[in-house]
Amino acid sequence: MTEIRRHSVHNIDEIRKRTASEHRNSENPPLVLLLLMGTEFDQEQNRHEVPLLLQLRGQLYDVAKFAKKHPGGEKVLRKLAGGDVDAFMRGEQRILGVKHEHSAAAYAMLERYNVEHLQKNDPYLDEKRGVLGRIGNLGADYWTWIHQPYEGTIRLFDSDFLERLTRTAWWVVPLVWMPLVVLFSALGITELHQNHGAFVASVVWGVLFSIGVLTWTLVEYLLHRYVFHWHPDTSSQTQIVLHFLIHGLHHKTPMDGDRLVFPPTPALFIIIFFASIYVSILPWAAFCCFGAGKLCGYVMYDCTHYYLHHGSPKPGSDMHYKKVYHHNHHFKNYDLLGFRRKYGIMYLRRDELHRLFGQMLLRYFLNEKGERVYTLKKTSPEGAQTHSAHPAKFSPEDKYSQYRVIVKKRFHLLPSQQAKIVY
Repeated sequence: MTEIRRHSVHNIDEIRKRTASEHRNSENPPLVLLLLMGTEFDQEQNRHEVPLLLQLRGQLYDVAKFAKKHPGGEKVLRKLAGGDVDAFMRGEQRILGVKHEHSAAAYAMLERYNVEHLQKNDPYLDEKRGVLGRIGNLGADYWTWIHQPYEGTIRLFDSDFLERLTRTAWWVVPLVWMPLVVLFSALGITELHQNHGAFVASVVWGVLFSIGVLTWTLVEYLLHRYVFHWHPDTSSQTQIVLHFLIHGLHHKTPMDGDRLVFPPTPALFIIIFFASIYVSILPWAAFCCFGAGKLCGYVMYDCTHYYLHHGSPKPGSDMHYKKVYHHNHHFKNYDLLGFRRKYGIMYLRRDELHRLFGQMLLRYFLNEKGERVYTLKKTSPEGAQTHSAHPAKFSPEDKYSQYRVIVKKRFHLLPSQQAKIVY
């Protein structure tokens, strides 16, 4: 094994480079190689890793390559993924029941994984050159690259004119599309009123408009789940470019405010395409009401998405919950499987589904600390109902995370019973 005594940082870097070169193709590299971070071995063996991001003092660190070598175990880093680790590294908070104050050497080691440092010499982040014609060259490194968020903006085209077409202020979306929502609603209501009267017209419009909004919610989820998060073949430059345009750019620059909403120009062609389908299968009045609702759902989605990135919702509110979860979608659970994957922006949480289907009627209010206090309502005329509980967790990203159902046993939901469930 390569011997290490007291060396300057410069000499250690030389040893790291020499050892990495000697054991590049070794299946069992020496321990020293595993201990010296940032080696070529790391880069080659882990180039397909999905980033594991931590935040410290306003900086992002991608520790995916270090996770398995972490002295406290990989599980600790996975638990903290996407969050601020300052208090944990200073030994002020427990993680998995343990407090540990990290040394200066640990902080220095962490700096090797500073995303900002990694991006300083990244040719794909050159703001003077369009990246679209070069992005396919990333090949196998593409998936890792797009999931290392960049806080700035990326130039797509060399042409200033084309570049401007890719940038849209959030208020342009409601300004362009809401007049159409009002227009088609008016057209639908007018025809229904002429044929069936005012009452029927208002009821039918309300039903079809709501169905349109719900249809968009479903479409948005399916698009995000199966199209936006499609895994391209990284050996195909065409697939890489296509994925980058569809959604990869957003994950690379999640805070670029000019690229959070969909530009009206390409959106117009998509809207015309779907409108031609709906108008061919629905009566004109039904199409107007349904189409207005679906278009309104899209506007709500785009504005909500922008707010989740740049808004400041009240802590403990529903919008705060969604902001935290969407933050983790970008910085933590890029491809987490399951119902709570939350690909979509406009979704129903599990407690809302419980209310919808009558399995559990939960009502809550916010106390003075911004915590949710749930009141468990009776669900039967007899005044009580036995319910089999299951310990479904709240989203782990919230610092007040607790178990949604406190005990795993059968219990009675009495009219006056309250359970304080904090998150």
